Amino acid sequence: MLARSGHADDTIVVLTADHGEGLGECPACIGHGDNLTGMMAIEVPLAIRLPRALFPDAAPHVVDTWASQLDLYPTVLSLLGEPPVPTHEGRALLDARGAVLPPEKDRTFFVETGEWLWVFWDQVRRQWFVQAEVD
Repeated sequence: MLARSGHADDTIVVLTADHGEGLGECPACIGHGDNLTGMMAIEVPLAIRLPRALFPDAAPHVVDTWASQLDLYPTVLSLLGEPPVPTHEGRALLDARGAVLPPEKDRTFFVETGEWLWVFWDQVRRQWFVQAEVD
């Protein structure tokens, strides 16, 4: 559709989701992203396609590190050459040329489902789970 409309060479495409899905990978891993057992709910795809005409130096790259949904907005701003928003909690994953930025060393990630809370301290690679009591 982008190619037919003539916009394939000037459109950044972002593919992601709001949460993963439990598809029976473990006995408790079934459901609509509300169970952190097995961690499928936080394994969310993130793919960014940069048009070659606008980002000629950007190369395909796979990054094996944690990122947050909060990082999408600063990343798009960076790619558009716009300054970051000072009150935003995320960080740009790519610079204005489309190059991958190094991950922050001291970063904490939180995930909650209403029943579960997961905290990950990136610097020390520690995780903490809490399962709330459900009435």
